[in-house]
Amino acid sequence: MKKFNFVKAGRVVLSVFIAVILIGVGFWIYNMVAGGSFAEGFNLDVDFSGGTAVTIDMEGVEYNTDDVRNLLIEKTGIDSLSVQSSGDNGENIVVKAKVEDISMFVGGQEETEASAESAETAEEATEDKTSSDSEIFAIVKEAYGLEATEAISVDTIGKAMSTQILTNSLMAVLIAMILMLLYITFRFEFSSAVAAIVGLFINIFIMLSFYIIFRRPVNNSFIAALLTIIGYSINNTIIIFDRIRENNRKMRAVTYEEIANTSISQTLMRTINSTITTLLTIGMVYILGVSSIREFALPIIVGLLSGVISSIFICAPIWVWWKNAQKAKGRAKRSAFKA
Repeated sequence: MKKFNFVKAGRVVLSVFIAVILIGVGFWIYNMVAGGSFAEGFNLDVDFSGGTAVTIDMEGVEYNTDDVRNLLIEKTGIDSLSVQSSGDNGENIVVKAKVEDISMFVGGQEETEASAESAETAEEATEDKTSSDSEIFAIVKEAYGLEATEAISVDTIGKAMSTQILTNSLMAVLIAMILMLLYITFRFEFSSAVAAIVGLFINIFIMLSFYIIFRRPVNNSFIAALLTIIGYSINNTIIIFDRIRENNRKMRAVTYEEIANTSISQTLMRTINSTITTLLTIGMVYILGVSSIREFALPIIVGLLSGVISSIFICAPIWVWWKNAQKAKGRAKRSAFKA
């Protein structure tokens, strides 16, 4: 029986992935131009853009987060509003809006017009108000007949703080990638490390493209999921490279392409089985969990699928292309030396 040529198929998969990434870049440019700023290319949540979050006690009241969001958009006209369930049983909701829309979260319009002129003054205005002043809370209280007299909390994240959070998050991802590069180089070889890191970068760009295209909010949950997927994906890649290293010692008379295809075939079922069991678990979390948990689960599902594909069809083929290039370069040097 003829073995499937994963390396050859890798060119097709890589082309598809690049096409998806380019579509994501196109949407990012469109969003950036339409929004008038670099950050508008992404749908940055309050965590990264700055803004205010109001936590409201909804215990004993039946509600749907989409219905709450639609109600608030209708009453306030703020399209950037997001509503999430929180608490063990979803007894609370968290309403978020970006910093430019902060005026609706505190007091009346007349008192907040001046404070909305800048992020700094808006933040100061919020700190001077009590949570019971929140207009958002008043709208929800009236619509759902809440017994609470005030919101649980009104929290503000300023522009400076949100920038620091984003910088620290990106630094965490970068450090993780560098440490993985060093570990794989030490454990295997530099070509394997480069192939693995390229696969991880492609996986990250696929996840980012998904979020850009569907305008999903990029927040702390996304960064946590991203780091989780990086660790999971590199595990699948290391399993394949470990088998490649073993077969490279045994299969001296064959090409690098045959070594890679054989190694992937030998580890394929293990990779698929571990991915399916993980997907079943995280899928149930996404279906049955509250919205805050679902926001964490969704990027993991996307990352799992793209990660397992990149581990099989991208990382190993990149290793083959690298090794073949090194071999061709060595032959060219020997030919030049003999000449």
